Amino acid sequence: MIIKKSELKILPADELNQGFASKFNFDEVDASMLTNIMFDRMSEMGGAALSAPQVGLDMCMFVMGVDHARVEVFNPTVLSYSKEETLMNEGSLTFRHFSNSKKTSICYSRIL
Repeated sequence: MIIKKSELKILPADELNQGFASKFNFDEVDASMLTNIMFDRMSEMGGAALSAPQVGLDMCMFVMGVDHARVEVFNPTVLSYSKEETLMNEGSLTFRHFSNSKKTSICYSRIL
């Protein structure tokens, strides 16, 4: 599967897949190339994270980070998370004009 950066556009909220994304298939997609494309698009749009489903790709993959502190995640499973919560501001590339404060776990400590 060939994925072009120019094809990756943020989907309107009503077009997002409401179910689970398909498992990322390393035999069909060049993970390194997709990671670079996703980071480029995320940076161009001014985001701190971007998931494949946000740009119309049915695969379980996301990137996050700023500057040189970057992480790409494929087929994640949350094994545990912090019970402690803190109030944080949150924004979204999908919901550009929406920002809110919400209580969230401080740290997702173990992602497989």
